Amino acid sequence: RKGCFDESWLPELLGGAEWAKLNQEELSRLAVRDLVDEEAMEAAVDALRDRFGCRNVWLTCAERGAYGFLIDARGVRRTIRA
Repeated sequence: RKGCFDESWLPELLGGAEWAKLNQEELSRLAVRDLVDEEAMEAAVDALRDRFGCRNVWLTCAERGAYGFLIDARGVRRTIRA
């Protein structure tokens, strides 16, 4: 979270991670885009995956709920909404 880390740590913290959990503000900041809808969230997760090689992302969005953007061992993507 802002003020609690140095961005230079991100490749080590997220690089190749099997699981990552972020909130909407963190993902928006890392992907440098507004997360106005689920399509924008998915594009931001894809940008995060491209940048750091992480696989599965849990995203919390306050009153909008939470999402799991997952890729299974066969490469099949699915999104879980709560």
